[in-house]
Amino acid sequence: MDDIPVSQVYTDGSLSWHITANDAPVAVGNQLPGVETLNTTLHISGPGVEHAWGWAGPKLYPGTRVHHGYSECDGLPMFVLVQFDPTLKAVHVETTRRTITVAAAGLPVHFGLKFTALPLTAEEELISVYGDEDTGQPGWNPPVTLPPNATSGWLPAPD
Repeated sequence: MDDIPVSQVYTDGSLSWHITANDAPVAVGNQLPGVETLNTTLHISGPGVEHAWGWAGPKLYPGTRVHHGYSECDGLPMFVLVQFDPTLKAVHVETTRRTITVAAAGLPVHFGLKFTALPLTAEEELISVYGDEDTGQPGWNPPVTLPPNATSGWLPAPD
């Protein structure tokens, strides 16, 4: 199945990035019984840079409303990739220096989820990613560390 763009093209002036996804079957090891799966990929490009990474597995892990991963590759900033329940009003990316709030209102829904991605600065590290539930209670899931140059299809074992 072909990848479908699920985000706009973002840019910071030197790099641009966008997210694609498809619902092609994923490897048996990346499936959880009764949970829908998705292949999600972040594409990053810029002068002399063409890079993609992502995961294949559950759209959301049971009991969660936010699924995220991050990767830092040579010559690129750390990127955080987030897919989340479309009923959330926002997702928050907490770092050692700031909390970045991404409003969900303008993001389209694809495959029953909303998607966003953003780079961090060299001076900050990721602490957590969480969403505001409609009741105002934060939802949270632990960070998933992707190895350098991870490609679509890699999925860590759940804790």
